[in-house]
Amino acid sequence: SVIDPKHVLELGLEKGEEAAISLARERKDSLIMDDDNAFRVARAFHINLLRTTSVLFIAVKQKIISKKESVVLLNKLIENGYYLSPKYYTILLEKLR
Repeated sequence: SVIDPKHVLELGLEKGEEAAISLARERKDSLIMDDDNAFRVARAFHINLLRTTSVLFIAVKQKIISKKESVVLLNKLIENGYYLSPKYYTILLEKLR
């Protein structure tokens, strides 16, 4: 279900990021967020944050998926527009192998 925040903070970010941060703040909840600017703003509000790639590592650690499956999922994310710098991609692959 979709839940809208009672009040959307104007933070100079994209509307969806502002709504997500506002809702997490209202509900005292966590966020999965990858945009660096939005990540910094959310952190300033003391919101617990994860990046999408962190979710993959958690799933591997909890044996929900294998390391091999996590690499496949990471590549699918990238194929579908998720951006990772080549340096960070290499670091992630080393950790997942």
